[in-house]
Amino acid sequence: GEDEEDENEMPTGGFVNPADLTQTAFANNIVFDNNNARFIEGADGGFNALVNASTETVDPLLAGISRVPNGQLDPRPNAGSPALSGAAIPTNIEEDFDIVGYRGAFNNRENWAAGWTAMDEYGYFGDLVTEASNVITDASINAGETLVLDNSQEWVLDGFVFVEDGAELIIQPGTVIKGLQSPNTGDLTSALIISRGGKITAEGNANNPIIFTGTGDDLSTIDDVAATDNQLWGGVIILGKAFVGENGGTDNIEGIDSNEPRGIYGGSEDDDNSGTLKYVSIRHGGAVLGADNEINGLTLGGVGSGTTIDYVEIFGNKDDGIEFFGGTVNVTHAVVAFVGDDSYDFDESYDGHLQYIFSIQQFVDASIGDHAIEYDGTEDNTANAFQGVGRVYNATFIGPGANATDTKADGITLRKGAALELWNSILVDIPGYTFKNGEDEEDENEMPTGGFVNPADLTQTAFANNIVNNINADRYFEGADRTNFVALLTSTVDTVPGIRGISTLPNEGLDPRLNSSAVANRGAAIPVEAGVDTVSYRGAFDDNTNWALGWTALDEYQYFGLLTNTVEYASNSEGVSVNAYPNPVLNGVARLQLELPTNTNLLVNVFSLTGQNVLTHNFNRVNAGTHNLDLNVSNFQTGMYIVAIQTGSGTVTRKINVNN
Repeated sequence: GEDEEDENEMPTGGFVNPADLTQTAFANNIVFDNNNARFIEGADGGFNALVNASTETVDPLLAGISRVPNGQLDPRPNAGSPALSGAAIPTNIEEDFDIVGYRGAFNNRENWAAGWTAMDEYGYFGDLVTEASNVITDASINAGETLVLDNSQEWVLDGFVFVEDGAELIIQPGTVIKGLQSPNTGDLTSALIISRGGKITAEGNANNPIIFTGTGDDLSTIDDVAATDNQLWGGVIILGKAFVGENGGTDNIEGIDSNEPRGIYGGSEDDDNSGTLKYVSIRHGGAVLGADNEINGLTLGGVGSGTTIDYVEIFGNKDDGIEFFGGTVNVTHAVVAFVGDDSYDFDESYDGHLQYIFSIQQFVDASIGDHAIEYDGTEDNTANAFQGVGRVYNATFIGPGANATDTKADGITLRKGAALELWNSILVDIPGYTFKNGEDEEDENEMPTGGFVNPADLTQTAFANNIVNNINADRYFEGADRTNFVALLTSTVDTVPGIRGISTLPNEGLDPRLNSSAVANRGAAIPVEAGVDTVSYRGAFDDNTNWALGWTALDEYQYFGLLTNTVEYASNSEGVSVNAYPNPVLNGVARLQLELPTNTNLLVNVFSLTGQNVLTHNFNRVNAGTHNLDLNVSNFQTGMYIVAIQTGSGTVTRKINVNN
């Protein structure tokens, strides 16, 4: 334009200098119903080229345009409008800038100017828009495209939706995506699959998590589906280009037809970036596609270390919680609750690390999962095949209870030449083996003598400063290579770790934080790996912060409580310890297992969380040794209680859950 004040035309170059401006200076705009001869005025051909290159001349299909107060103005684009897609992603995004997929000031759903403006008060606005479909199919996003899912509505996955090579799926905080159990597409279930070269950006926050669940889950209530309700849809699958332990270096992911090229994973790009999952809760999935063919809550196939996975939850899945097929991705702040198979499953020589890892299993026998960790080595049988070593730091694994009848619920099972390091972790309430040199269930051959790779190649720090407690008697370790393997476990101790509250019921009795005086609140080994936090405590939580509050199904369904910081055990010098089992108490009898170093008088009191003394029992003089004390709690209301055991050397406390 001309400078109207001094009537001198602007210098050649438009505003600054078109040579310094990229096409994104005028990015993906729409113009319509303008005088065709008046689209661009000016002498600068460089400026004209910038505008023409990304400006679309097409009807945006706005719902209504009116300049009089007759209720006929609705600036939202109608369904089918080209303005509802095609937005460019700015290269320099400010902190408070929303990434959206539409063009213009309004999306299809919300007129944010309604209710508070003079335009609304004076009667200009009307509700005229034709709403767009909230259903996402495989055709909704193609190679090279960007699809943005905002939180203005719930979105429905219909069938397998692939984010293909060069495509990006962006999901806003607070967005809900629900999968159809029986899709209209002919697929056996609904699932989201990020293919090699595709990218997902799903960044929620603690107050606005991103939730994946089934269409049968009404999020307005917590009473419609339970932890045992699974297979409502499939799950989330991310496929990358990082190393996998397979002949040839690639494979087809389980759950997807082997003839589908978009289901291939693996490669040689260990720093491959498949995007971001942050504050994401994946619920009630694991649809069964065939015999032994289910979809995990979160499947990671050959995912590279450039990918960010932090604060992710799998709740109530039929199959595994998170399964790794090779890859180098690191995962932090992960929750797996009440899944039907393994909480964390590793295959094909995974070579990354996890820190702050939590899992809890159901006590209901029909729903008990298998292992907290199942770890398999490489499937590559070529000479000198690379063997990755997965590293797990600060995990808390809570099993279904030492007396659960389904003893398949082991702590950690190692198979097929597995190489695993476990640091500063807690394993409690395990009915099977805590550590198991397992059999290969596929070919029924036990692992070669030597445990995982070769115990002689692993230092003691491969199993560093872990705590186990309340395991089935004589089930600490199973395997052929007992001598070499057990030598690695010399820093593993069996003692009450001091977790504030354990409950598998939605009664606010689960508090995975440590008591301030707990054994686990100190004594952690110092990691030697870059990128891993050095902390003093063992387990996934310290004595102060439950980082899983606010965004998980465990919190929403009222499993979590904030329980009082109490002493769980006497000091080592006193040598007194107490354990309660089964916990939760299911048959009206709470059994306490007590270790006494000396003869002592014994007084037992039980308190409600409000401080009311609901039971007192004086056992008088008790000899040193191990004792089982039975308390009749059949008349207690369901809930959490604190048992205080007074001996001559002090008072020991233990929480119990009563489910009457």
